[in-house]
Amino acid sequence: MSEFSGILYRLDSTGGLLTGLKASIGTSITQNDYDSIVLHFNTLADSVEAAVPSGRCPYCHARGEGCSFCGNIGWVSKIKMNLAAREVVDLAEFLHGVEEIK
Repeated sequence: MSEFSGILYRLDSTGGLLTGLKASIGTSITQNDYDSIVLHFNTLADSVEAAVPSGRCPYCHARGEGCSFCGNIGWVSKIKMNLAAREVVDLAEFLHGVEEIK
C-alpha cells in the first residue's frame, strides 16, 4: 500500500509543475497543448487512485478460491469492492471478515 501512497503523493506534487507550465502558455506551448497535458495527467491520477488496494476480494474469499472478479490476486480496489454484490460482501464478512489492506 505504501507504494501506491508514494505514487499518489508524487502525482499530487506534480500538479504544482502544471501550474508552472501554465505560465509558459504562449511562449513554448499553446493553450490546447496545456489543456491536453492537464487532461492526460488527471486521467493518470484517477487511474492510479482507482487501482489502490482496498480489501480482500469478497468473491474468492467467500468461496475460498481465486476468481475472475479480482483476477486471482485476492484483493480489489474500492471501486471493485463497491461493485460487488451486497450479498457476497455480507457472506465474506460473515465467513472470513473483509480486512482492510494497510
